[in-house]
Amino acid sequence: MLENGMVLEMDRHLKDLESQKNVFCPMCGEECETIYTLDGDVLGCENCWDDDIIQTNSWDWLEKNERL
Repeated sequence: MLENGMVLEMDRHLKDLESQKNVFCPMCGEECETIYTLDGDVLGCENCWDDDIIQTNSWDWLEKNERL
């Protein structure tokens, strides 16, 4: 009886795993949780944008890019 219960539990667990869909970034092909878009265009995901995105203070950016 215990063995049948274990088999049913494993079967249920495997079906749960099969029903989960993995999402892959269309830009880098890596599995991801977040996809960044702009006006419907895919920019990338947390995997391919981590190295490219640099956090900048908005006032510092404005000061450097202000046109006189």
